[in-house]
Amino acid sequence: MRSDSFYDIPEEWSNRLMVTELWVCDELQGKGLGKRLMDKAKEIAVKQDRRAIILETQSCNTNAIGFYLHQGFELIGFDTCCYTNNDIGRREVRINLGFFFHREGRRN
Repeated sequence: MRSDSFYDIPEEWSNRLMVTELWVCDELQGKGLGKRLMDKAKEIAVKQDRRAIILETQSCNTNAIGFYLHQGFELIGFDTCCYTNNDIGRREVRINLGFFFHREGRRN
């Protein structure tokens, strides 16, 4: 069983790194693994001279949203029909978040 997971895809046309999966199993949460994985994504993005990291999560995944915000991500958009035609009714809307390396006031 994998305890943690991290996948990234360079988005060449927009010069962003897209994190497509960041996952830590329940038993290992709270041990800093998620932060280490996100630090690795940031390291890769810097080495590739990317301007940003982007990812998506679901509005119902409040733990993930809190984690990403704590890691310096900000809301960049949402999609109200990504999963079904009734995402709002189901209370599961796609949330898009971004981390920007050269934002005014950012400490890198």
